Amino acid sequence: MLWTKLKSRMIKYQNQIISEGDINITYKKMIVLAEYFAKKISGKKCCGILCRSELNAAIAVMACIAAGVTAVPLSYRYGENHCKKILEAVSPDALILDDKNDDLTVQNIENSRYKAPAHLPVLIMCTSGTTGNPKCIMLSKENIISNLEDVARYFKINKRDKILISRPLYHCAVLTDEFLISIIKGVQIRFFSKNFNPMEIFNTIRENRITTFCSTPTIMNLIALLAN
Repeated sequence: MLWTKLKSRMIKYQNQIISEGDINITYKKMIVLAEYFAKKISGKKCCGILCRSELNAAIAVMACIAAGVTAVPLSYRYGENHCKKILEAVSPDALILDDKNDDLTVQNIENSRYKAPAHLPVLIMCTSGTTGNPKCIMLSKENIISNLEDVARYFKINKRDKILISRPLYHCAVLTDEFLISIIKGVQIRFFSKNFNPMEIFNTIRENRITTFCSTPTIMNLIALLAN
């Protein structure tokens, strides 16, 4: 199982920190939270994940992986209509949300049309849908493990690094090539869940001594201008 592989890496680096704002949890705590919430979604086939906090979204994704439930990441940052399009396309049987207290909750979706394939996907990742309705791609545990192994060959990060993840886990490159690869490598992780603000991102990088930051050329250019 993918969860077994991820859990073994988190146990190896159990004291490493994952943070967002003033909240800090260890890898060990991530295991506890994910396995606890996995029990709440046991029996579900597919869960949409719509959290305002990317840290909460990360916990929800890990809970789905632990429970063997297909996860469908969404993002408030792309707007209500975009999220509705994905939910209509996939029609999961439940939605994972975070409330005002940052607690994860499960909202059952009535009349779900989701039909699980013979080989359950770990993730269903949707495109931005800029040319129409979102296109949904199923990723198996083999797909994800292969991707992580390939990325690990060239992405030379380790337990001494601190990565800032500023984009939503809704993006496959962010979920696998930033978050999950950091778990595999034992990297200290900091999430930035606020709306895009180059100055605030730049200050977060500087104040937290971030060593690794992945983004688009446009954002990198803006931050480089601030650095100069």
